[in-house]
Amino acid sequence: EIRKAGCAAVLHICKDHLDMERYRSYNDFCDAVNWGVYEAPYSIEEGRALFPDKPVMGGLANHAAPLAEGPVEALAAEVKRLAQTYGPENFILGADCTLSTGIDRGRVRAVAQALDGLPAHKLHCSVLAEEAVKAALKDYYDRNHLPYDPQQFPGISCEGCH
Repeated sequence: EIRKAGCAAVLHICKDHLDMERYRSYNDFCDAVNWGVYEAPYSIEEGRALFPDKPVMGGLANHAAPLAEGPVEALAAEVKRLAQTYGPENFILGADCTLSTGIDRGRVRAVAQALDGLPAHKLHCSVLAEEAVKAALKDYYDRNHLPYDPQQFPGISCEGCH
């Protein structure tokens, strides 16, 4: 149904110590795959073998150094290492599982800077994705008359749109 609607299907596999082999049959139903490389544990190489010809997303542990804490220089070095090792074909650099909402946005910008910046349209797309998720959550809360903090859903502002 997702593809019929013109959308891409990302298989997001999340839990500690998973039997990744059980997801092999999902290969035909997804367009990209993301899992906790450090949580599963299941390497990017193993994931590429399990899901051939699918872009894999991840590489940075989501709740640990260097993405979540530590010197920005260590983060930049790891980002460059991952990009040189796995990119640019069928690899989407990102957090292994879910990027913490409390992460300092400066660290996310440091990732883009470590790659000598992202093309404007790529950075724009990442901003749109975050805003789309927030808009969907706000809509869900509104439709179900659930309380929420309006400050969690600021208005859309993206310089790339202009």
